[in-house]
Amino acid sequence: MKSTQELPDWKEPTSLEEAETQAFALWEEIQSIQLQLADPNRIGENKQRLPISEYLTWQHRAKYALTMKIRTYRYLKQWIKDQRAILKEQTASAPLNSETLHVCIQRLLVTDIEVLIKLHGTQEQQLAYTNLWLEFTNTQGYK
Repeated sequence: MKSTQELPDWKEPTSLEEAETQAFALWEEIQSIQLQLADPNRIGENKQRLPISEYLTWQHRAKYALTMKIRTYRYLKQWIKDQRAILKEQTASAPLNSETLHVCIQRLLVTDIEVLIKLHGTQEQQLAYTNLWLEFTNTQGYK
């Protein structure tokens, strides 16, 4: 892959979201250039078809711009792929925090019990659960 110095439009993204936005914008630009190149009747500023010499000059510049945008797009897609791999590796190797795990389990249990009581519980069970839930969440610091 070419180095980024050879890519005139390259700006290093600061996040995956920014990179994906840049990739989407580049893809639209690439499609636009391809559509323009597909039309052999390029119209100039005077609303007339370009003379052949001007058309060939324009076509050469458009093809160069297309090539640079495709290179940038490919580099950007590789950057996104690399960042996702790094993020996945960091996430996989991050030690589990027992407090975070405890809170996640609490939330899961509370949600599951709440759904079960609402679906299958009697009014007395629902009231008892609500009282228990309020007591549990107030004493455990559940948020």
